[in-house]
Amino acid sequence: MPPLAKFALSLPPPQGDAADSFWVSLRYFNYYRIAVAAVFLFAVPRYGTDLSLGDHDPAVFIYASGAYLALALLFMLCSEGSRDISIFS
Repeated sequence: MPPLAKFALSLPPPQGDAADSFWVSLRYFNYYRIAVAAVFLFAVPRYGTDLSLGDHDPAVFIYASGAYLALALLFMLCSEGSRDISIFS
C-alpha cells in the first residue's frame, strides 16, 4: 500500500463541521439535479424543437427527463431521511 494511502486510512472520520458540510453539499447537489431535471422536462413541451433538445425522439426525451426528476426527488428524500444515520463513524 502506498504511504499516502496508509496516512489517509489513519485519519479519524470527520465530525462536527465537516460532517455538517457534507450534508449541506449533498443538499445543494440535490437541488441542482432537481432544477436541471425540471428544466429538461419542461423545455421540450414549451419550446419544441427550437432548442434542439430531444430532436431525435421528443417522447423518449420527456420520459427520460421525467424519470430523472423522479429519481432526483427520491434521492433527495432518501438523503434527508438518512441524515440521522452517521456514515462517518
